[in-house]
Amino acid sequence: MDIDRKKSTYLTLGILFMILLSLIRWGGETLQYLFYLRVPLISGALLFMLPIICIYLLPSMLGNLFVLKNKWRMSLVIPGAVATGLGIVIIGGIIGTNAAARFNVSPCPLLEALLQDDALTPYLFALILAFPTAWAAYWSSGPASKEMSNTDRKIGVAIGSILSLLLMGAIYWARTGETVSWVSDMLLMIISILPSEARAGLVKDDQLTPGLVTASAFLAVSTILYLIGLLLYRPKIKKDRWQLPALSYVLGLLLIFSFLFGLLTFVLDYYRVPVLLSFLAVSALAYKLWKVDHYYDIRPTPTEPPKPDDFIGALKERLAHQQGRRTLVVVCASGGGIQAAGWTSMVLTGLQKRLGKDFTQAIGLISSVSGGSVGTLHFLDRFGNEGAPEDSELNAIFNASTEDSLGATGWGLVYPDLWRFSGLPFLHTQPRDRGAAIETDWKSFMKSPNATLRDWVDPIKQGKLPVPVFNATIVEDGRHYLISPMTFATEPLEGLEFNRLYPQHDMDASTAALLSATFPYVTPITRNSEEDDSQSKVTPVFHVADGGFFDNFGIVSAVDWLNEQVLPKRVELEIERVLLVEIRAFPDEEPLQTASRKNVGFLMSLFGPLLTVLAARNSTQAQRNEDIVNDLKTKWTAKDIDIFDFKISFPKNIPFFEIPTQTGYENIDQYTTALKDEKKAYTPPLSWTLTKKQKDAIRNAWEILNQDQSSSVAELEKVWSRK
Repeated sequence: MDIDRKKSTYLTLGILFMILLSLIRWGGETLQYLFYLRVPLISGALLFMLPIICIYLLPSMLGNLFVLKNKWRMSLVIPGAVATGLGIVIIGGIIGTNAAARFNVSPCPLLEALLQDDALTPYLFALILAFPTAWAAYWSSGPASKEMSNTDRKIGVAIGSILSLLLMGAIYWARTGETVSWVSDMLLMIISILPSEARAGLVKDDQLTPGLVTASAFLAVSTILYLIGLLLYRPKIKKDRWQLPALSYVLGLLLIFSFLFGLLTFVLDYYRVPVLLSFLAVSALAYKLWKVDHYYDIRPTPTEPPKPDDFIGALKERLAHQQGRRTLVVVCASGGGIQAAGWTSMVLTGLQKRLGKDFTQAIGLISSVSGGSVGTLHFLDRFGNEGAPEDSELNAIFNASTEDSLGATGWGLVYPDLWRFSGLPFLHTQPRDRGAAIETDWKSFMKSPNATLRDWVDPIKQGKLPVPVFNATIVEDGRHYLISPMTFATEPLEGLEFNRLYPQHDMDASTAALLSATFPYVTPITRNSEEDDSQSKVTPVFHVADGGFFDNFGIVSAVDWLNEQVLPKRVELEIERVLLVEIRAFPDEEPLQTASRKNVGFLMSLFGPLLTVLAARNSTQAQRNEDIVNDLKTKWTAKDIDIFDFKISFPKNIPFFEIPTQTGYENIDQYTTALKDEKKAYTPPLSWTLTKKQKDAIRNAWEILNQDQSSSVAELEKVWSRK
């Protein structure tokens, strides 16, 4: 650390110390008010700073939250932000107005005036808190993402403003309505149970203290809207389904947290009860008592699973269109969220357009991971009887793979998963959690949404479909988990596979993709639902996580299959060569030459071990996969089998989510100049939503590779053409 940095550090610490000292000396109660108001202060700061947190601090993970697809979504987000701001202000007003009576501190006139009868101040503060979110949504949905025209954005803002005024008017009017009177009476009855000294700040002269009536009105209106969201926006397998934007659910969670936790702190701080710790304890106890878990569905089936030797006949049928010595194509699709889903589908459909259907018909195996499994699911879903998708379906495959599914995840998080986490696991709805919700959404874009793994067995044996492997990871011991319609020759130490664990069971193909794509915290880790409690037979129970934890590239399954089940039968199959196509959703990274100066001190001391584990996982997988592919080539080249390896990675220097050069607002451009970076490295979204601009970036990336005569795609075409 240089001298200037030391000076600035000491100066900052000195300023913070002086501020703290002044707060303590100023009446001695300022810190107490800050403590009692901690929930609304934190919530208000989060709401006001939400665009900065999402767009500038965490752009790859949360930046797309503010990108809205149409004017109707815009019109719903704006009142959602206003409602969240209003809930925060109401709770802050209740605590600030009644803290003097409840906690025996000096009154604060500014806070006491906040919730006076007929006061419009809370609504003004709510608009101030909501403005950054509304503005960021308006800005992000225009030139920054190419989602909406200026006209549509303005219409959305106009409708959203009207809805916001109606919402605030409904709450203002509802304070005197019969429903609120009934709620107030119930609150008075509940509060009367408390000892007389504990009612301070809650009841005065047999009436609720200021703000609680307004809070009752707000709670009544919010509950109605919450139930409407539960019923109206429930994910369904429906082509023209209407989905709330994910940002609405984020705002909903923030509102629930601020409103309920704010009220609980106001009531329980009197008893010195730690609200958050108590809530977590109740949640953990509910999980324990009710044995709460997340499940995926498997169901009994009368059909027997395929045998490992069935691969031989299936491959013969699959490659029957090739005359003489044959070429087998094996595809490995890497993980990486919706970016991987889009890139996998773009490469597979792009190769068919460039090399013809006979190339797709030569694909014998697709080993996919995480987002690559979602792209594979939609690719296989539209296969025809010729062993490949029709050319008219190729664009639909890419569109299905890149459709927004984050809203469905938000619905599952705000409804069934929130109930479960809040100690109410006995409340049930369908879909049952956020994982099932996103799977339901994927099915909306499938041609055969109810297809199961066993449904794919006959088409595979007839050569109409390549063998898919949806790679996942067993949580309990970290082993490889292969989910496929076919049966592999894996040993227990090499990994587990679905057909061997559950030979008399089946699952939806979309469920297999979901298990492979259990992106951390976006979708929950799940266990199998079917459990036989008889003494004679117990169904094995394992929790399943994203396949990227074991192998994020899908290489291991493909190489094991070639080594153990296919190439030993090369003479019978008449296979002359193997083309291994690695679809990688991200640009290839060069080894670091030096570490960043930012990762020092507190960050490295606190998160260093975790950062090491994550970095070692990626580098270890890359090195291991490179070694086993080289060993495969060496082993079988010596036995007159040519093996070619093609890595089709997303190219570098593709513009993705960045601040536009011109926003169209000259007064704002001058402040964003410092944030512009025309040469900014590619930053993919790590969520399940893409903007139109990002979809265009994937298309443009493929065109760049397609036109580059030195690219891996061009090399693949040269080798493929030498039949």
